[in-house]
Amino acid sequence: MEAVVTLLRSRGRRLDARERSQIPVIKGDLVMQYKLENSHRPSYKVLEIRVGHQDMPSVAATLFDPELVHVTADGIVLRGMERLSGGYVVLQEWLCKI
Repeated sequence: MEAVVTLLRSRGRRLDARERSQIPVIKGDLVMQYKLENSHRPSYKVLEIRVGHQDMPSVAATLFDPELVHVTADGIVLRGMERLSGGYVVLQEWLCKI
């Protein structure tokens, strides 16, 4: 599903409107799937924004365990966890215009 995504958080901290306007939006396809890390752990749900060529898309951002927060006139808000470098996991929210 094609969408324009605005990140609502940076490293887990909620961004105000001015800060959000300074971050470029991500245009791409939203793809939800289940991933299996290994046979000893249960699968988990991920939502990815894929950009680029249809045959070889790259993942621009990933939400782990995504959930629908609310639907507004501006779009839908999804919340999940984001992995940062160093193994840190923080809360992330996306505003998706479809």
